[in-house]
Amino acid sequence: MQVIGQDNDGKLSVVAVAPQELAAAAALDSGVFRALNVEEAVPETWEERAKLAWEYYTEEPIVKNAVNAWRTFAIGDEVGFHCEDDGVEAEVREFAGRVGLDAFVRDMVLQLLVKGDCVGYKTYTEKGDDVAAVQCVNPVSVKLKVVQGELTEAKQFPEDSLGIGEGIDLPMEQLLHLKWDAPSFSPRGNSMVLPAFHAIALLRDYRKSESAIAKRWTTPLRFVQVGGQFGSKLVMPDQGMLDRVRKQAPAELASLWRAVTKADYVALAEGFPGVAKAQVLDVNDCINLDYYHVCVVIAPDGGGLPSQLLKDEVLAFLNERKLLTVTVHVKDPVYVPIDVDAEIHVFRNYNRFEVLDAALAKVRDALAFDCVRFGQDIYFSDLVALIDGVEGVSHVVMNHPTADVPIAAGELAVEGSTHISSVYVAE
Repeated sequence: MQVIGQDNDGKLSVVAVAPQELAAAAALDSGVFRALNVEEAVPETWEERAKLAWEYYTEEPIVKNAVNAWRTFAIGDEVGFHCEDDGVEAEVREFAGRVGLDAFVRDMVLQLLVKGDCVGYKTYTEKGDDVAAVQCVNPVSVKLKVVQGELTEAKQFPEDSLGIGEGIDLPMEQLLHLKWDAPSFSPRGNSMVLPAFHAIALLRDYRKSESAIAKRWTTPLRFVQVGGQFGSKLVMPDQGMLDRVRKQAPAELASLWRAVTKADYVALAEGFPGVAKAQVLDVNDCINLDYYHVCVVIAPDGGGLPSQLLKDEVLAFLNERKLLTVTVHVKDPVYVPIDVDAEIHVFRNYNRFEVLDAALAKVRDALAFDCVRFGQDIYFSDLVALIDGVEGVSHVVMNHPTADVPIAAGELAVEGSTHISSVYVAE
């Protein structure tokens, strides 16, 4: 839904809102929303815009990730130097290390991207025949004078009293000033964060509404009704459903029915009827995923693959609760069969067939659907200890597996072929 408003000057502002969530927040706290237009979201002066951009960079992970990605793209992991003349290359490397050129370039690029402007300053040795150091100066602390597109004067002031007093003159021959995304006649550049100012301001207002909902939900006592009439469907809870609600309710309440973190997605997905287990994959877990894409892997009650209907319903459920910038995918789990081949040696005062049945049951229980988690590795030592711990077993010889079985994200271990033979220990 979009709301279009017009102020006294005839200017239009467009705001995208989710009616249900915002209406609920307004009902809880009518003062949580304030009038927000472009003029409020984007400060008038360059200094204020630069400070706000730096605040967003330090406080908003989505902004920091985007800026850091650009910086990495621009300069890579480090500043390198290559020359056909080995002597010249060695001198350049020595100079770069002495003046801290790598850190200087990184700081300059960061200031340029975030604040739209960067100022570098070099100082000389006492003799004046060599560069002693290069440093990145906070561009907000520097007042520039530009005449006909040419920088003619630069003064640095304390950040808490910009423009007050005479300031410190920065000689032009020792100064480097760069601008981002600005014409030559503009004295200052534009932050790459600037186009997102309005969206970030709206996001912060939205978080206030979430906070209001959170306060309402965290009252000392809450009653949860299980079952009842849902449309044309009557749900009568059995003991299993009640037990599941008791187990799942804390995680779902913690997520406040909003999907932001991985834990939120897992709690919401596992709380959906028909879903037994869930795991969330992002770009850190799968190289095939793009940034701001989240893959939710679900396993249905009882194991196996989820139906297409269940996946579609879970996707629609999560899409109503995700952040606007996130794309959600719901995928099938991958089952990794664990084949077990072993021989157990049984003490002679035990019935080896009963001991064999107990060992088989132990393995099947350990690999049962309800006992494994997504991405849970199967360790060789655990299997040996499991079988060796059966009463009556003297020792076990494992033929397969002979090493740990790694289980990747989105995968579940499942019992494959299990073959265990039993013999009595030698007299």
